[in-house]
Amino acid sequence: MADIGAACGSELRRIDHEFVDYATKVADKTFVELELSHEYEEDQGIPFERFQAVAVVRDLDRDMGRQLDVARRIVRNLADTGQYWVVLVYELQQYVESAAPSRVGSQIWPPPVNHR
Repeated sequence: MADIGAACGSELRRIDHEFVDYATKVADKTFVELELSHEYEEDQGIPFERFQAVAVVRDLDRDMGRQLDVARRIVRNLADTGQYWVVLVYELQQYVESAAPSRVGSQIWPPPVNHR
């Protein structure tokens, strides 16, 4: 949680609002919402079900450019740690970029989750 807050540049606060578990304000009208669980499945070749959490960037003015800039900064900050699988998609439909932990080499997606 601390690494995500650091990547956002602002501490996440627990809010428990519908599907959102944590949130933080990252700019005047831009927020990040974190869902610690989700039901997204593979779509457009992206295995969403393999990712434990989903962060959504929302801008109150619906400034898509600002949302994307903030999301890219967060993804790149997390990628720079070399510890996390991250993927940035636009509207859950368009792949933008991704990164994997440095220890996995060229593997692009996290391994499948084993539900036993």
